[in-house]
Amino acid sequence: MRSLQILVALAALSAALASAGPAPAAPSCPTQTFLSFEGLVYAAERVPASAAVAPGARLGTGTLDEPVEASGCRRRQESVSVRRGGEIDPSVAVAAEGRPLTLFVLGGRCAGYPEEERAECLMRPLVLDGRRYTGTRYPAEPRPRRRLQLGEQLGPAELGSGTAETARIEGVDPALAVGVIGRPSEAFVAPGVCPYERFENRSAQDDLLRCLRSPVWLFFDPLGGAAGSEIVATADRPLRPELAGATVSLVRLAVVADVVPPDRSRAAPLGPLEATMRLTLPDLPEGLYEAVVSCRRCGPLYGGRTVFPAGSVSLFEEREGSTSIRFVSIGLGIAVFALAIASVVVFLRGRRRRSREAGPAGS
Repeated sequence: MRSLQILVALAALSAALASAGPAPAAPSCPTQTFLSFEGLVYAAERVPASAAVAPGARLGTGTLDEPVEASGCRRRQESVSVRRGGEIDPSVAVAAEGRPLTLFVLGGRCAGYPEEERAECLMRPLVLDGRRYTGTRYPAEPRPRRRLQLGEQLGPAELGSGTAETARIEGVDPALAVGVIGRPSEAFVAPGVCPYERFENRSAQDDLLRCLRSPVWLFFDPLGGAAGSEIVATADRPLRPELAGATVSLVRLAVVADVVPPDRSRAAPLGPLEATMRLTLPDLPEGLYEAVVSCRRCGPLYGGRTVFPAGSVSLFEEREGSTSIRFVSIGLGIAVFALAIASVVVFLRGRRRRSREAGPAGS
């Protein structure tokens, strides 16, 4: 099956890119279940019966991709009715009809929490001035665990069954995320902001902090594509006035992290920054690319910086006459196989469309 070949190839390549050591001896297949819904990829997570949530209002239809054997190498896809997970914001997690005791969690929400605390994190956000923020933490390993620098206090907020004193995170707009006094390795992130990024103790991979400190961040639907294919880039926050006249370009990455590459001499311009950008991917070599925002007017507000990372996208080639497609993982901070599932869905959808237009495809 072609989708299996894609998954296996990406599994091996993703592991090699994400590891500082040698690549694993043999590729593996994703064993997790994923849900693609409204341009976002959610990962299935079991919740204890004591924390079960009743499915809420119907949100729409999504595509479920799940293994049919323990290895994960045989999978199936089906359409499912997507519903709210109780009172949980859909930008955090959703439920699927017929899947009791399962939530589908978006990206890095509640990352860093031990298993026994995750359900509480998902279901009971911090509420400050009527706005809900969901927690995320720096991981316990590798040490030392990073700590956020907190500034001006913002006042008390509801958290779980009690209250907490909130404060600004240095360099971060409180509309995006806030901190809590006495919990320096934890942030509470607003709905829709930095959906895939996570904290990492190694500063080079600390994509969530970079995202929160940037003037804008983009997420892509689909997460990758071939040259000439269409892709939608959406800003995760309202565009500030200083971003007027800013432009976006793609620059090839040498690492799996959302950074501005030092060599931007071969940057491929995508056009002026907009809240929603419908793009045609340029003809570039396959690989990992960072969307880099250039904003001359941002310097005074961002310590003199005028170029910013704004999210990753993967470019791959389609080779006629071959039964394999090469995919490259992107550093979004989500489970690497979420990208695999999204890419497979996108590729197969495109193949079916081309088949309808050109007739039965040859092998």
